[in-house]
Amino acid sequence: MMWWDKYVGLPFKDGARGPHEFDCWGIVQSSYRDHCGIDLPTYGDISAMDVIAVVKAMSKGIRENIWTPVEIPQEFDLCLMKTGSKPFPGHIGVMVSGTRLIHACPDANVVVVDRTHHTVKHRIIGYLRHKCLS
Repeated sequence: MMWWDKYVGLPFKDGARGPHEFDCWGIVQSSYRDHCGIDLPTYGDISAMDVIAVVKAMSKGIRENIWTPVEIPQEFDLCLMKTGSKPFPGHIGVMVSGTRLIHACPDANVVVVDRTHHTVKHRIIGYLRHKCLS
């Protein structure tokens, strides 16, 4: 059994941080807490649908050197994705390997997909590594 198996199939709910429902940041936060021992901010006041607020929160983490952009992802790196036609991150997942990621979204709940999957491959805009995992 892989660490991500317990999340797959759980329902998406905006603002949910688990353990039975998640939004995209909820999966990130739970994965880091339960499997890396890293407590991330809750961002409970930010809706997963509020793309601008999500971008601002992630940008602050990069400025504070919590997250470092990486070219080649590895397990537990964040996968930044755009939503719709907007050219900036509005969705996030966690890499479960160098090629696969877990994420939560309204139309599919919590899923693990290859980064070449048609639902994500054109949306991926970068990867971030937490300073404690470098």
